[in-house]
Amino acid sequence: MAKVISATLPDYESDTNSMINGYPRFTILEYRESSDLALKIFAAWMVLIPCLFGVPANSVSTYVEIQTDWMDGAGNIISSQVSQGYNKTFVAMYWGYGADARKRSNMLAMQEALRNSQH
Repeated sequence: MAKVISATLPDYESDTNSMINGYPRFTILEYRESSDLALKIFAAWMVLIPCLFGVPANSVSTYVEIQTDWMDGAGNIISSQVSQGYNKTFVAMYWGYGADARKRSNMLAMQEALRNSQH
């Protein structure tokens, strides 16, 4: 299942008394998340026995595309960069990791997108 999200962080008001010369503005252009159906079917077919020996029960993939706009103190755009990030996280057998895997995949995909953003 693919989810598409577009969002902008709230506007930033610069303080004239501070030493801030500019700030970044991030916009999420595209967000997709999916899981591996083949691993789920294999784990269910084998009654989860291979999972006891380290075979993952599922995997979560996340793709994110962000736009980074660098703004000056007056709110004018100095430069703009579009970057992508991708991560695939495997889900282990023990309790609670399924929900954590989705969060981890999202966080690592966003970190990669920010790392790929050059200024």
